[in-house]
Amino acid sequence: MDYERARYIHAIRAMSDFLRANNAPLHFAQQFNRLAVAISDLNEGRTDALLAPTPTGGVDQERETLPVASDKKGPLPVARRGRR
Repeated sequence: MDYERARYIHAIRAMSDFLRANNAPLHFAQQFNRLAVAISDLNEGRTDALLAPTPTGGVDQERETLPVASDKKGPLPVARRGRR
């Protein structure tokens, strides 16, 4: 498990480094780095708030919003993952 987790951590950090090297907005690189650190903390028994389950087990509607794509006719439906 730790080896697989380490592979994810390295891949996410590589994404952060790539974004920084290509002059992407710093916010995006920082978010990838935060995720890598949060996953790394799991190896030490710490759970970052980013990875902590919400009381309902879903998205905290007050804090998180899904991006909404739109065209001239109005909002487009957002694809959601999960069972149909």
